[in-house]
Amino acid sequence: MLLRSARVAFFATSAAFATLCAPASAAQASDPFVAGQRWRSTASAQDAWLPQSLSFAARGELLWSAQAGANPRLELFDSAPFSSQLAPRAAHARPGVAGVFAVAAGRDARALFALSQYPGPTPATRWSELSRYDLFAADPNQPVWARTFAAPTNGLARVQASRTADELLATLYDQSSQSLRLEWVRGADGVELAAHIYSTPSLRQVAASRDLARVALSVGAQVRVVARSGALELSHALATPTNALALSGDGQRLAFGDGGALRVFARSASGWSAAREFSAGGNFVATRVALSDDGATLAIGWWDAQQTQRVRFELWNVAEAAPRYARELSGSGGVLQNFPESVVLSPDGRRAAFGAWGTQDTQPEALLVDAQSGQELFALDLGGSVRTLALDEGGTRLAVGFKHTHANLVGATGEVRCFDTGERELQLLSVPHPGAPVQLAARRALAQRVYLLRGPLAAQPTPFGSAVGGLWIERLAVASQSRQADASGRANFTLAVPLGGWPENFALQAYFRGGGQAAFSRHVLVPVVR
Repeated sequence: MLLRSARVAFFATSAAFATLCAPASAAQASDPFVAGQRWRSTASAQDAWLPQSLSFAARGELLWSAQAGANPRLELFDSAPFSSQLAPRAAHARPGVAGVFAVAAGRDARALFALSQYPGPTPATRWSELSRYDLFAADPNQPVWARTFAAPTNGLARVQASRTADELLATLYDQSSQSLRLEWVRGADGVELAAHIYSTPSLRQVAASRDLARVALSVGAQVRVVARSGALELSHALATPTNALALSGDGQRLAFGDGGALRVFARSASGWSAAREFSAGGNFVATRVALSDDGATLAIGWWDAQQTQRVRFELWNVAEAAPRYARELSGSGGVLQNFPESVVLSPDGRRAAFGAWGTQDTQPEALLVDAQSGQELFALDLGGSVRTLALDEGGTRLAVGFKHTHANLVGATGEVRCFDTGERELQLLSVPHPGAPVQLAARRALAQRVYLLRGPLAAQPTPFGSAVGGLWIERLAVASQSRQADASGRANFTLAVPLGGWPENFALQAYFRGGGQAAFSRHVLVPVVR
């Protein structure tokens, strides 16, 4: 009875909330509920570029991209559309970029960040700039703010955003002065919040907790962990320098390569101590590693330093004796080496993505793996070398940036592709624009009736009786429309977008009834309208 009365309250519709409901139609040309490629953006000989860095934004509905070449640019793409050649939502030219060109993003379209390096002031040095873009700014083509770092940075540079995007961490290394600068910056205006400078012979890798309160560094033949206060929490000597370094999102576990081993340290009240060690045997060395937010899931990319065409990817629950997933790739001929270029995990550890150079055979260069089952969701033969990967928070969307040729061969063109596992129960079928209709589809097996709910996004879900999941829209402001589902449990909808667009916290969720069960969609859609 509780569910029935609540249902009457929030499923009631009125003329004030009337929208256009599309009639049942034939299946879309491309099925959003089937795993596959959504779109691609491809460089050409006339417009040659290579993808440098990718980051999902706006709860996975947008992809933020840095692309280097004759005309360096930042581009913002919609994640959902099907397209053989997708045009960006926004593009920002960054002429003169040379060296590091990296992006980071928060959970909405107002928090888009880029770290760019430029040559000067001498032929042997570079300077760096950190900037923020806002899709909803009066002029979205111009940065909201830009911060120039006065010190030269002709080495590794990185930028990371906190989960809320309230803060950024810029890591800047200058080889000539052997100076490492860590600078925390306020996301709203670029103002410096804290900064620490260290002397070190090299910087190979950096990782930070999600709140940026703790930073791990691979410097020289050491791994260090420093706190935001500048306090040194750990300094551990390595057998050999490593690029394999990860810090869990909660800052409580550290993973790093050490010779032929991959070591995991845990933090306690008494400090950091060894917790687990992994090895792939033979001449394998760990070159890439990732940890989930809670540190319970570990993904490793191994490379055979003797048989350089061999790589091995593994996915572990740190507490278990055997890997959830393992795959070894060996070159089938030729002399091109393989190498694990990128390993990423979704924050909850549910999904892992692996990217490699490949050896120009039919074996995959990119893989998406489910941690629970150990199954490959995607095994992608791209024909070129992976340069960068991005995985959305839920692990349902994978972006791959790759070079059209092998990493060891001359080539100036590449592309970005976006893939979707088809698991989202509510999907956009077109890009929303003010004053235009937008198409959506919702599907759940055995559903007979589908409700499309809309209204302000709630801070927490509201449970309703025995319904699976909860309502993520403010209960007192929710409106709905419904359709009969087809045999697959799918219903299509069309919504009219107001001329002024939807508010930024406007959310859409699906509710399904049928098969003896009621359920809310796990995914809540917050459309980005500009």
